[in-house]
Amino acid sequence: MVPSLNKSDEADNWLYLGEGNQNLVVAYKGDDPIYKGKVLRVIKNCKNKILSTQDSILFKKQFSEKVIQPLLGKEYVVPMFPVHTSVEFLQRLAFNVEPHRPAFRTDRQIVVDSPTSFFLDDLTQFWPNSPAMTFELKPKWGFKPDSSFIDMSNIIKKRTTCRFCMHSYLRCVPQNNFCPLDLYSMDQARVRKAVNVLLKETPLKKTLSVSINGKKVSLTSEIDPHLFSTFIEYNDDHNTLMQDILERVLLHDPILKILKNLQMNLDEIDVEGIHSLFQRNSDYFKLVTDDINNWVDVVSRYQRRLERKNNSINELDEQIQRIYEYILSMTFKDCSLMINVTPTVEGNNTSKIVTFSNGLSFQYDIRVIDTDLKSIDKIPFWFELDQSIVKHATENKFDKECY
Repeated sequence: MVPSLNKSDEADNWLYLGEGNQNLVVAYKGDDPIYKGKVLRVIKNCKNKILSTQDSILFKKQFSEKVIQPLLGKEYVVPMFPVHTSVEFLQRLAFNVEPHRPAFRTDRQIVVDSPTSFFLDDLTQFWPNSPAMTFELKPKWGFKPDSSFIDMSNIIKKRTTCRFCMHSYLRCVPQNNFCPLDLYSMDQARVRKAVNVLLKETPLKKTLSVSINGKKVSLTSEIDPHLFSTFIEYNDDHNTLMQDILERVLLHDPILKILKNLQMNLDEIDVEGIHSLFQRNSDYFKLVTDDINNWVDVVSRYQRRLERKNNSINELDEQIQRIYEYILSMTFKDCSLMINVTPTVEGNNTSKIVTFSNGLSFQYDIRVIDTDLKSIDKIPFWFELDQSIVKHATENKFDKECY
């Protein structure tokens, strides 16, 4: 039986947790055992935009289960459970969360007549009876393109400087020595450098956040000793231990390698090649994005292409396939990792454990979130943004070399 949230006063038990472009998440703080340890994910929409239908909402669940899960692996995907939500409940929820939302997110509002939302496990309470430290990390793009479709005027810059660093330069974000290629490198010194920048030198709010037992930790000051003691009693530098934990987990787990390979393999011909295919063929085919069977077929064809090492794009169906693959690549370039860590003992019967020379051991779990399908209509926008990023870096002689 699908549960329901129908009464407006039920919204008072849900507290704002965070949001992305498409969804807003609230955590349950009431006493009903059905909802304890859960978060509710409600969809957002642009103002004055056509509202989502029941079928399109349930498509999100199918997309997670039948497309994202086979590509990432079941262990990294958070199960989604539908719940009926009334207009009264969502209107009250939207009113309650509005004061807590960051200003840059408020151009998109909760869809108050959405008939269905989703329950997910609250990943900040992954071990309900154990203390937990949670890192929410958006690792960004893990590779530099190497496609024959890249224009000769762009190719040197794209092969020298990564997309994240060029985009930061375009947006006038102060350069802080953080490069996502360091995170993805699996080299201990480079991963440590990236983690050190994110946690100690110049924290990037949109890239990394940390909480202990669900309470946010400030990355611009020393950790509150009392809050840290609710995670583990530790007499040395708390910030350094937090850095060591994140570094060790990222080196131990294969998730960044998985994401990097998906990003690269799904985007072999770069947005310059994709935009060309998209323009060239737009009059001859209809790209179907709301049929889950179509996306299941895209995944199967992609996996067969890798097995057979078939890189042909001569046929129309191969060109369509590459456009679909690129859309998937953009999802994996913009996803986030929820990394939960809890103190444990060495020898615990799990492979997800990291141990330090001082005898401390930590069990961890990683889930990938923010994996909704991107809009195929954004291809022209992505192309124009790509060209602006590279042009700005070239004209202003931004010569950072990313490895």
